[in-house]
Amino acid sequence: MNTSHLRAAVEVARAGSFTRAAESLGLTQAAVSQHVAALERRLGAPLFDRAKRRIVPSAAGLAFLDRAQRALAELEDGTVAVESLLRGEGGTLRVASLQSVAGRLLPRVALAFRQLHPRVDLKIREGEDDDVARWLSEGTADVGFVEGAVPDLDADVTPLFTEDFQLVVHAAHPLARRRRISLREIAEEPFAYSGDAHCSTIQTRAFAALNISPPVAVRSSNLTTTGGFVQAGVAVALVPRLCVPLLGAVAAIDVSEPCLRRTIGIATPRKRFRTPSVVAFIDVVKQTVPEFVKK
Repeated sequence: MNTSHLRAAVEVARAGSFTRAAESLGLTQAAVSQHVAALERRLGAPLFDRAKRRIVPSAAGLAFLDRAQRALAELEDGTVAVESLLRGEGGTLRVASLQSVAGRLLPRVALAFRQLHPRVDLKIREGEDDDVARWLSEGTADVGFVEGAVPDLDADVTPLFTEDFQLVVHAAHPLARRRRISLREIAEEPFAYSGDAHCSTIQTRAFAALNISPPVAVRSSNLTTTGGFVQAGVAVALVPRLCVPLLGAVAAIDVSEPCLRRTIGIATPRKRFRTPSVVAFIDVVKQTVPEFVKK
C-alpha cells in the first residue's frame, strides 16, 4: 500500500478539504484527489462523503483512517529509529559473552562505550563458546567474545589477549603460600573442572600430557559454583587469570609446568551489516583491553 496515498487520505480527513490538504502537503489538488482515488480503488470502498459542503469520512473512512494515521506514525518512528541507529545514537547492541569476560572485562568496556554512546542500549547474554557461536549465527547477537578459534562460525575473529591459567585453592590450603607450582604436584588433589568446554579441554589435555589424572570432585561451567567448592576446601581448580577475582576469597598460584593459556577474541558475523554502534563497540574494546590486561 502506497504511503503517499495514505498520507493524502489522512490529511484530507484532518483538513476536511482536498484544497487545504493539497496546500498542507505541497501538492496540487488533482494529485491529492488521484492519491485518494487510488487508495479507494485498492480498498474497494469510498473513504469520504463528498455530497456535503465539508468533506467527512464515510463509514469505510471511519474504519480505516485512524488506523492509517497510526500506521504512518509508526513508519515515521521506525524511520527515525533507523536514522538514529545509523548515526550510532540509538538502538540496541546485543553482546554475547563468556561468563568470565562478562563479569570482568565488559563492565569497563560498557562504561567507556556509554560515555560515547549514551543512547545505545547494551544487551548482554552469557554462555559458553558454543552458545556464543550459535547466537552469532542465528542473528540474535551482533558481536561476541569467544575463546580461540570457533569451528563452523562464519565470522571475523580479532584476538584481544592471551592469558595463563592459575591454580586456585582454599586460603588455608597447604599450597596456598606457594607462588608457582607444577601440575604434577596436584595429581592427588580433588579437582574441580571449571569453565566452559574449551577450558575443560585445555585442562584435560594438560593432565593427559603429564599422564596424571587428579580425582574429580566436581565438574561445573559456572564460576560461582567452582569458587564455592574451592572456598569450602572441597577441591582445587585451574581457571584463567581473568576469572580469579570472580571466585571470592581463594589463593591463586601460577602454574609453571605445563603453561596453560587461552586466547580471547571478539567475533562479528562476516555477512552481516555492521552498524556504527558495532564498529564503535569493537573500537572501545580494543582501546580498553591493553590497560585492562596490565592490571
